[in-house]
Order: sequence, then C-alpha cells, then structure tokens
Amino acid sequence: MTKLLIKFHDDWADEMDVEGFFITTQEDWDEKVQTLIEKFPYGLTYVLGTNEDIEYESPTHILKCYKTVIITDELAQQLENLFPGKSGYGFPGPVCYLSTYIEELEEEENEE
Repeated sequence: MTKLLIKFHDDWADEMDVEGFFITTQEDWDEKVQTLIEKFPYGLTYVLGTNEDIEYESPTHILKCYKTVIITDELAQQLENLFPGKSGYGFPGPVCYLSTYIEELEEEENEE
C-alpha cells in the first residue's frame, strides 16, 4: 500500500504561515479528496483559533494548499516514531477534519 506524506501550507491574513503534515495511504487520501469535492463544493472555513480562520471558496482552493509526496514504509515509520500517537503535526489543514465539518453540516440541516 502506497504511503503518502501530505504537506499543508497556507497563510492567515498575510500575518502568519500555517503549516503541517500528516501521513496517510493513497487510498485514504483519494477518499478524503472525493468527500471534500462531494460534500463541500462551495468550500468551507478552516478555524485555526478563537478569531483566526481561513475561508476557502472551493475544493480546488483547498487542494492547492496541499503537496503530496510518496514515501517509503520505512520513512513513514520513522516519522511516526518521531511524532508518536499523532497522525500529523502542526496544522494539517481542513481535509483532516472533514468528519467534524460533515457533522456540523448535518446538524445545521437538521435544525432547518
């Protein structure tokens, strides 16, 4: 199974860089991208803190912030050893939180 290092980079209001990464499989990444396209065709808001968020207008806008790199199982294991108990580091971007965004979307729909 192909392992990927997914790197995220964006900036918030030209004031700070927002960066992070996570390790996943090609299959999982493809599934996340498809979910993003299907559930959030008009984009979403990535909340960084109490008053900091980044508005994304479309899935394309979001995906431009990611870079995928194929890595070996050995390198994936080394990264997992360096960051135990975490699937990523820093701000891995909105794709990592799709399940949370979907839950919020469903709650909003149920309230209507």
